[in-house]
Amino acid sequence: MLNRAVEIMNQITSDDQRVLGQIVSLRKKAKMLREQAKNVRDVVRAEQGRRERLEAYFTHWREISPTWPKDWIYDESEEE
Repeated sequence: MLNRAVEIMNQITSDDQRVLGQIVSLRKKAKMLREQAKNVRDVVRAEQGRRERLEAYFTHWREISPTWPKDWIYDESEEE
């Protein structure tokens, strides 16, 4: 009976060690993904600023023909 209890405790310890290893691995991945998400947000903000400046330049310096639809300049699908 005592040997059975020791075997069960060893199995539980081994399972716990395996799970702890997985936890460490997942935390490393989560840290990496958080950093990548931050970097992507920074890139998106920079691109948005460039796009807005380009739109301002384009609309300021180019005469828009009355026959051009505004969707040509401000395409809603590009902002999604």
